[in-house]
Amino acid sequence: FNVLQRFSGFRYLWLSMIVSLLGDFINELACIRVISTVDSSARAVTLYLITRELPPFLCSPIVGVIADSFDRRKIMFVADLLRMFIVLGFLFVRSESTLWIMYLLSFFQFVVSSFFAPATEALIPQLVPKKFLAVANVTINMSWSIILMSGAGLGGLITWKAGTDVSFLIDSASYFFSAIFLLRLLYLPLFSTNSSEKTEQESVEKKGEERRKMLEAIHPKVIADNYVKGMQFLWNNKRFLVVALSKASGASLYAPAEIAAIVFVKNYDFGDESLRLGLIWLSSGVGICFGSVVLNKVFDQNEDKVNIRCILGGVVLLTFGCLMISVVHNFALICIFTSIRSLGSSCCWIFSSTLLQRRIPNEFMGRTSSFEFAVMTLISMIIRFGYGELVDFGFTANQALLFVVGWGCFLIAMWSIFNWKVSSLDGVWQRIN
Repeated sequence: FNVLQRFSGFRYLWLSMIVSLLGDFINELACIRVISTVDSSARAVTLYLITRELPPFLCSPIVGVIADSFDRRKIMFVADLLRMFIVLGFLFVRSESTLWIMYLLSFFQFVVSSFFAPATEALIPQLVPKKFLAVANVTINMSWSIILMSGAGLGGLITWKAGTDVSFLIDSASYFFSAIFLLRLLYLPLFSTNSSEKTEQESVEKKGEERRKMLEAIHPKVIADNYVKGMQFLWNNKRFLVVALSKASGASLYAPAEIAAIVFVKNYDFGDESLRLGLIWLSSGVGICFGSVVLNKVFDQNEDKVNIRCILGGVVLLTFGCLMISVVHNFALICIFTSIRSLGSSCCWIFSSTLLQRRIPNEFMGRTSSFEFAVMTLISMIIRFGYGELVDFGFTANQALLFVVGWGCFLIAMWSIFNWKVSSLDGVWQRIN
């Protein structure tokens, strides 16, 4: 966590993220508890998860352009204020007849969140130097896992003992405190992407130019043109395009396993259902947390080939974890293999983020991040919906997960081919860069 001490801007971003994430995990457990109480079908839970993941895909063309056209800190600040009020609407969900309110508000909550996440990802290279990007990403990943562990356990306990209303109020408060940290970040300087220093007069002229561009940036034609330019950049740099798909690869294996966990907790009779789900999420956090530490110590994240090999390793671990979860019938073993599966997800996330943040120019980083999140959420929705339908059609949760394992084997083959091509063209790879 030395990077937090050295760079105050990154520290405030980190504080904002962990506070809002803690509230998010508590909120998700509470929402699932409400849905499970009024409608026990797998389709109901799947629909809820889809309403959370559809917005990033739908908003992707706008989100990336906005993140590259406006101050990313201001985007995040406004997003927190809006979400603070939106989540309070969950308090009005009391029965199956009002369940539509939860779906609707979840959709709007994640419409706003779809602007927050890519802006955060794109902002990191402006807060730490390039040589610290790997450490910064590991720090965020570790923190995410720690919050997952504490949020899952705390969320399960709060929902069990205090009820869902308290959980929703805590989530709203978390956005308030996150906005306070971002407000402090607004007054700190960013790392310049230019090699030359700007004079005071140039700075004033630049601000005037930024105001003019701000008005132009929200024009639909400008948004469309800028989005196309971002996609053309990725298409012309296909190595970046493939790496940008790694989070989607991981999500296609991770997402159905989350629904499987929700189904599995119904098969055990100790404690409360929210508490059991919280323990599974706690196991997931353990895998991500300790995996992040080991990955940072063992692998050199400044080497592109190493990053890609580790992404391949992550897909292998995800597939293995899903396979073992589908065949074991012991809750403790499910938690262990959930940790292994989460370690694989951590590999896909950390190494792809570090590679892209080092290689992608700042003016395209927002659109690249939005593309990553858009494809990731689209794939997650398709896989989750398919898994939910398989369970409702008559397959057991374990049998449906075997279909996911088959998909994982296909992904392993594809990433192995890409890894081989990168390794065999090492000299060309370096010259292109």
